[in-house]
Amino acid sequence: MQAYPCLVDWTGLARRLWHLSGRDPLIVLYDGGCRLCRRTVALLRSIDLLDDLEPVDGLSGDPRRQQFPDLSDAMLAHDLYAADGQRMVGSYDAYQRIASRMPILCWVGPLMRWGPVSRAGNSIYRRIADSGTCSIVDRPTSRPIESPRGTRMVFWVATALIVGEVGIASLELAYEVAEYHFGQRHPVPQLLAKVSWRFTSWPFDEYPAFSRPSETRVEIWEAKAVLSAGREVTIAASAYQAAFGHSAKSWVAVQTTLAEGNPERHRARSLEVIRSVWPFESADVREAAVAINVYHSKYSTRPPGRLGEEKLIETFPIDMIGSRVDRTP
Repeated sequence: MQAYPCLVDWTGLARRLWHLSGRDPLIVLYDGGCRLCRRTVALLRSIDLLDDLEPVDGLSGDPRRQQFPDLSDAMLAHDLYAADGQRMVGSYDAYQRIASRMPILCWVGPLMRWGPVSRAGNSIYRRIADSGTCSIVDRPTSRPIESPRGTRMVFWVATALIVGEVGIASLELAYEVAEYHFGQRHPVPQLLAKVSWRFTSWPFDEYPAFSRPSETRVEIWEAKAVLSAGREVTIAASAYQAAFGHSAKSWVAVQTTLAEGNPERHRARSLEVIRSVWPFESADVREAAVAINVYHSKYSTRPPGRLGEEKLIETFPIDMIGSRVDRTP
């Protein structure tokens, strides 16, 4: 799930929220025939993540220019201006205003108004503006700058993935809460578990959303085949996977059996689980097995996989399970 948020256009969402305030954009009036002005505006647009600036080529006949009749072409050819509603400032003050309106430069605005920085900034700006670098000679035809629309498909796919992952995680969380309050045998957690297993597949699997903190020890119900040579072989995890179709179902099946407090029902449930997984065990193990031992095992998770303690609970002769096994003579 950690990769899914990267597919969302967070800048676009922030831009929409930013403009919900109803604040007018800051109109930046510049000379589109000036190479330096065009580069400056392009740089400002590249860091204007929220589209709070509205660049206008003041000498292009743009109708927005008519909002400022006091601004002459000669003034635009000499300075850059920023207007917010009826407030208009030019030269160095315009850059102060621009910095104050942009979130990424909001900390620069107060610094630019500080006395020493303001005097130095005005001096530098004036030197560049009066140097003749900015001119209207050989004016190219300018085109309005448009924000890239991007692709909507990525946004909707990312939204679907995140909503799906949050939904699956919510089902798992609801199952944990229901299991805690009602117990595993109650219909509510069983229903939630079935729904979770139905939808917990790619691309929503293998993500530990709302998972419990790992403990230093885990207790499990474990079945081992007793071979004719005398050694024991743990029934393979692949047999549980094949029998129950999902690792989570396998885990709930064995842990529910372990939690059964009634000895008779515990024995019956153990036999039921063994009969379910036994046909999917390897043929060699089934041929050599003479009994199945059931243990209450305690494993360490730090380091993982080390058996700390095991207690024999049940022993089933292979004849009790052989009715469901295709044994080859």
